Amino acid sequence: MTDDKIMMEEALKEFENISNGNIVKGTVVNMTAEEVFVDIGYKSEGVIPLKEFQGIEQTPKVGDEIKVLVKRLDDPRGNVRVSYRDAISKAVWEEIIDAEKNNTPLEFKITGKNKGGYEAKYKGIVDCFMPRSQVAEREDVMGMTLKAVILEMNRKNKKVVISSRKLADEKKEQAFEDIFSDKNEGDLVRGKVSRLKDFGAFVDFGGVEGLLHVKDMSWGRINKVEDFIHVGDEIEALILSINKEKKKISLGLKQKTPEPWTIVPEKYNEGDVIDGVVKNLTDYGAFVEIIPGLEGLLHVSDISWKKVGKPSQVLKPGENVKVKILSINNEEKKISLGIRQLTSDPWEKLPQLYPVDTIVEGKVAKIIDSGIFVAFPNDIEGFVHISDLSWNTKIGHPSEIVQDGQEVKVKVLEIDPEKRRFKLGLKQLTPDPWQEVAKKFSENQVVHGKVNNLTKFGAFISLDDGIEGLLHVSDLSWTKKVDNPQDMLKKGDDIKVKILSIEPEKRRISLGLKQLEGDPWQDIYEKYPKNSIIEGKVVSIMKYGIFVEIADGVEGLVHVSDFSWTERVKDPSEKFKKGDVVKAKIINYDKDKRQIALGIKQLEEDPYEKYTQGTDVKVKINKVMNFGVGVELEPSVEGFIHV
Repeated sequence: MTDDKIMMEEALKEFENISNGNIVKGTVVNMTAEEVFVDIGYKSEGVIPLKEFQGIEQTPKVGDEIKVLVKRLDDPRGNVRVSYRDAISKAVWEEIIDAEKNNTPLEFKITGKNKGGYEAKYKGIVDCFMPRSQVAEREDVMGMTLKAVILEMNRKNKKVVISSRKLADEKKEQAFEDIFSDKNEGDLVRGKVSRLKDFGAFVDFGGVEGLLHVKDMSWGRINKVEDFIHVGDEIEALILSINKEKKKISLGLKQKTPEPWTIVPEKYNEGDVIDGVVKNLTDYGAFVEIIPGLEGLLHVSDISWKKVGKPSQVLKPGENVKVKILSINNEEKKISLGIRQLTSDPWEKLPQLYPVDTIVEGKVAKIIDSGIFVAFPNDIEGFVHISDLSWNTKIGHPSEIVQDGQEVKVKVLEIDPEKRRFKLGLKQLTPDPWQEVAKKFSENQVVHGKVNNLTKFGAFISLDDGIEGLLHVSDLSWTKKVDNPQDMLKKGDDIKVKILSIEPEKRRISLGLKQLEGDPWQDIYEKYPKNSIIEGKVVSIMKYGIFVEIADGVEGLVHVSDFSWTERVKDPSEKFKKGDVVKAKIINYDKDKRQIALGIKQLEEDPYEKYTQGTDVKVKINKVMNFGVGVELEPSVEGFIHV
């Protein structure tokens, strides 16, 4: 058979294969903006919409040989309708079916993300889904191309579920078998630090990770994992535990060397003076490394004989220090250290150096709200309370009296070496002016002073030698009701006052201003006896009555019920106005409260008194109600007859 005849038979066979639903080979012969034309060996060219190529990893070009699916022969335009995507899709689905059957990993492009996991595509054709629980990678995999195996596949519903975690677990299991099948607890293994966490580091051994916990890194203190170990470090670690079923490995570094504490009983004793390095500072003390992995606690109270607020004020990490071993607790594995114990206690000699009542000189070391600390040699500090800065001056803050670093003379008030109390005084350098108060001042004495301060309850008046007396608000005026001393006085005023009482033991002097004048109430009861008639001026009108001035600074109240026997007055301002001169009778006195009750209606006889029970009277009915009638006995005198 000739070659031409063989080629003819193959062509006829190929031509016979061109029918709806079959996949055939073709060559791209032309491309327009909307369509791609393919020669499939038929009388007409196959036509593919260009949009079919969108999203497909490789778009064919003219001259390329591609496979297409025949969809329709001889359409109304005389063309053959073919599909490149359907041909690819059919082939891709066959790949997926085969991969699912054989558990073969494929590469998937992650294209989207939702609450349940990630959306993916295989070769830009088949939509897949990877649940979040099936993602092996620890970072966000959006946009990445991942290798994964197929967990579930349903071509009819076009549902494909994939997993990169299963593939990773399979690799990990194989790697674990390859690397650790012959390893046991206590064996040494080499690996590379792959990632760090607050609780430790993960070490990679070629697809299998082991955990090196922070407590197993060093016998010493580790504040931060990243200060001790770094990603990429190659280390040799000891296998502490290995679980071949769960594929979990625990590692240790410190276990490669003996625990430092084992040498403590033999090498160190209480009282030893040793060198160390400050490793860590806290509010309550400093941890000092004696040898690598062995630390002792230097408590803040054992740093210095003087009071230290925080260790960071005198120590810094990395500093070399000489310390004394104060105690060793082998059971709890604790060592207590001290620095101040390297020198003698200066407080023991303090009573001899600075006896009580002696005057000493020091430097202001610190100023706080409640007082000042004064520094002396040998790290000794004494305290002057704010109340011991001045006998008389009211001090808001000690900085008003002294400055930081200032040289000051003070008096020793108290020393208690056991309680570390060294109490000093500044005001005690001069005599207490209150001890001389009784000699300089006496009760009922009239003195001059200056208003030093005003409060709601009175005014503090400065007298001689800085002595202050209190002028209470109740002692400002006999006649005026003063609610606020500022209504009568202002700071800096020079005034004359009377001394009412002196109490040196309480450091208190009571003063009076109104006592400089006679009390207008003193003889008011003799001048205006009860039932006497007075004439006064209306000075105030209230809803319940009017106040009438009887004498200068003396007022009486006419209650609204005492205006008239017969007339009911609801509003006193309808009947009186300020300045009106009225007559009234003094009804009663309240001497303790300094009050006078007045009456206007009492100037007249009570019109109701002449009517007694059983008296016959003529009445005039002026009001009829459901429950009775109102009657008039005489003008302005009314009665009531109940039904």
